[in-house]
Amino acid sequence: MQYISFSGLCYNSAMKNTKKAVSRNQSKRKQAKPAMPTPVKRPRGRPPKVRPEEPPAPPPAQDAQLLETLLLRLVSPLKSLPVQTNEAVFYIRPEDIAYLTTTADRRILIVDRAGREWQRFDMLSALEKRLSADPRFFRSHKSFLINVFAVKTLRKNPETNGLEVTFGDQVKGAAAVSAGNLKQLRALLEL
Repeated sequence: MQYISFSGLCYNSAMKNTKKAVSRNQSKRKQAKPAMPTPVKRPRGRPPKVRPEEPPAPPPAQDAQLLETLLLRLVSPLKSLPVQTNEAVFYIRPEDIAYLTTTADRRILIVDRAGREWQRFDMLSALEKRLSADPRFFRSHKSFLINVFAVKTLRKNPETNGLEVTFGDQVKGAAAVSAGNLKQLRALLEL
C-alpha cells in the first residue's frame, strides 16, 4: 500500500479505488429511481363547456315556412287585403301576395304565389303606404310593388335588357326592377 499525503491529509490508493466504486454505485441508483410525474395544473374557473360534435339538424322546410308565416303575421300591420269580384269579396293575406302592379286601365293587379290574379280599384301609392310597415314589400319600380320573400330569381330580360324578378313556376309574370332600386333590392334579398 502506498500512502500519499497532501497538505496534512493522508489516504492510500486502495481508498481511492473504493471511493470510485461507491460513486459509480450511487450514480446507478440515481438513474434507476423512477422519475416523479410533474403535477398537472388545473385551469382556474369554470370547466369548459362540452360542445356537441355535430350541429343539430335544421328543422324541416314545412316547419320553417310555418314559423316564418306566423312571425310575419305578428309583424304585419295589414291582416288581409280585400278584393271584390262579381261573386264575392276575397281576402288575400299579405304573405300570399307575389307582387302588385298597375294595369293600362289604372287598376291594381294583385298576383298571388299560386298564380291567381285579382284586380282592385285603387292606387299603388295608397297600397304602398298601407304596406310600408311590412318588411316584406318593396317598391322595385314605379309600377311594381313586390313581396321580397316570394322572389326566386333576379335576371336580365333579353328582350328589354332591363332587370326583372321572377316568382317561381306557378307565377307566370315577372316584375321589373329599376336601376336605382337594384342596390337596395339586392341588400334585402341577400344575407
